[in-house]
Amino acid sequence: MTMLGRSLKNNMLRFITILLLSSTSLCFAQADEPAKLTEVERHIKYLEEKQQTLQNDIERERFYRKQEKKEHAEKFTTKFNQPGLILLLSAAFCSLWAQYTRRSSILWFALGFFLAPMTIIVLLCKSSNDLNNGRMKPWN
Repeated sequence: MTMLGRSLKNNMLRFITILLLSSTSLCFAQADEPAKLTEVERHIKYLEEKQQTLQNDIERERFYRKQEKKEHAEKFTTKFNQPGLILLLSAAFCSLWAQYTRRSSILWFALGFFLAPMTIIVLLCKSSNDLNNGRMKPWN
């Protein structure tokens, strides 16, 4: 073989070797690519599940806070719908009226607290008599 034939043969062997090496590396790269792809897909799926869990937690927290507010509002309204508050307001009204008409405010407070409906009726009658007798001036 001549020198030209040997160099051509060596060049051909190098070309075939490079071709074989590159094709095998491409095969390995293609075989490795689905593994990487499935790993990325698994990670995406994990993140989506985590996001869904967090959204569920947020919704659950909102629901519980709404329930707490509703319960608190119910407790607040039942707390102030008690008859004691009405009696206290009645007693305060009677006491203020007694101060305005120069009567004993402590006595009228006690009467307004313990005998609320009757005391207010008596109070209205006395106010009417006081207006007629000139003891009290009208609210002008």
